[in-house]
Amino acid sequence: MTIFRPMKKILIVFLTLLIAFVAGVIGLNQFFKNKIIYFLDNALANNIELKYDGVNVDTWGGGVTLKDAFLTIKKRGDTIVNTKVITEKISFSGLSYWEYFLKDRVHIEEIHVDDNSIWFLDDTNNESRDKMGGPINLGKEINIDRLTIGNTTLKILKPEKDSLFLQVARASFTIENIIIDRDIVRRRIPLNYSDMLLEADSLFLKMNPYDNLTIGSVRLEKEDVVFKNTKISTKYSKEELSRKINIERDHIELEIPEFGIHKIAWGFIQDTLFAKAALMRIKQPKLGIYRDKLVADDETIKPIYSKMLRSVPFHLMLDSLTVEDASIVYREKVKEAQPAGEISFSQLEIQGANLGNTYKRGANTTKLAIKGVFLDTAPLQIDWSFDVQNPEDVFNLKGFMGEMPAANINSFTEPNLRAKMTGKVERVYFNINGNNDGSNIDMKMKYDNFKIAILNKDSKKNKFFSAIANLFVSSDSRDKDAGEYRSGRGHAERDKTKSFFNYLWLNLKDGLMKVLLGNGEK
Repeated sequence: MTIFRPMKKILIVFLTLLIAFVAGVIGLNQFFKNKIIYFLDNALANNIELKYDGVNVDTWGGGVTLKDAFLTIKKRGDTIVNTKVITEKISFSGLSYWEYFLKDRVHIEEIHVDDNSIWFLDDTNNESRDKMGGPINLGKEINIDRLTIGNTTLKILKPEKDSLFLQVARASFTIENIIIDRDIVRRRIPLNYSDMLLEADSLFLKMNPYDNLTIGSVRLEKEDVVFKNTKISTKYSKEELSRKINIERDHIELEIPEFGIHKIAWGFIQDTLFAKAALMRIKQPKLGIYRDKLVADDETIKPIYSKMLRSVPFHLMLDSLTVEDASIVYREKVKEAQPAGEISFSQLEIQGANLGNTYKRGANTTKLAIKGVFLDTAPLQIDWSFDVQNPEDVFNLKGFMGEMPAANINSFTEPNLRAKMTGKVERVYFNINGNNDGSNIDMKMKYDNFKIAILNKDSKKNKFFSAIANLFVSSDSRDKDAGEYRSGRGHAERDKTKSFFNYLWLNLKDGLMKVLLGNGEK
């Protein structure tokens, strides 16, 4: 029996150590659980409340799980809850005790948050937003190797009757190498990170009381973001919109199967946001615009594009823009008894450079090179340039249009101008130099057998006025001994309550009148 006594002692020692180890693990679990609960209860701002069903701690594996968490955020100084976050489970893994005790740092290998629902009521004004941000009591530096947020739904509401502002049906988000410390957390971007991946489906955004934006899917990875099946559309029919508005407003249908922004960088310079990208690529956009001119004009000032870019309230830099195979259809209703006039552009290819407001004056001119087809027939080419930093908004726009039957434009001129064209336009060249106040156009045109028919209210030809009009119009550019082209120089004053395209139309109209009615020379 004496042989079993040493074994008995060994067994007793082993069991004692095992019990001590288990008790130590349990004690450490409870110790860290208490620390975590204390952190969650004391590190959040006073207007933030976090509830949860339980906290599980795995000291041996460095894991923590928070179950059925419910976070609410109230407006500061108020009892109104404007943010709710519900999540089934938050898991922390790879918590480093060594760094927690000896380096005064919280280091977590991974945080995984899944099955989330986020609700936000946006009823704050600018003044109250400034008061929302208060300092967070962050005791230790936090390092997170990987944060994953999966299967998330998001709703942002407005207090008015038509309350839904933003909705995301499904989203997931991963960010790596996060660093937060006492200094970083006070910045506008309160963390440093290396890589990011965001994926989302079925986005809805209420842009304004009339137009909505929907996006089929979004993928943001590192410096690139791609949007698929993007649509901007007026939520009312054309007739409904005209009944609801007091001043004219475009009815819009825009579809973009895919567009991407590449080599993105953003941040803050002091308190000013900057956003820059190397390239924006837009594939096969289709834009339909309908304007009811029977509704009262919008008399507000419309800034020219260079001023619009100059006035963007943050630093914007886009090095290159590419638009592939775009199409535009513009319809304008001028007379109650007539259908809307229509003009169209198709097969548009656009190359742009230096679209932004940070370039020094004279250093980087904004340029757009446009090629396409006008009214399904005529080749069209336009080169447009301007200096964003020029306060006079000086620009140059020159172009070329190829052969087209004059009758093709009747779909626009008949209902809107009560004029019908016949003949053939073979070539048109124009060059416009101007600024925000006025511009000059040089135009030359080659055409054949061009005639105008003035129509009466019943859309029938008024023979008398048509004959008078054609007395002043040279029907053939070859009438001039100097060559096959007739030339003219026109002038236009900008109506600043109208768009830039109205300004362009005034130039082209005056140039055309000078070509057809003038002596054929500049």
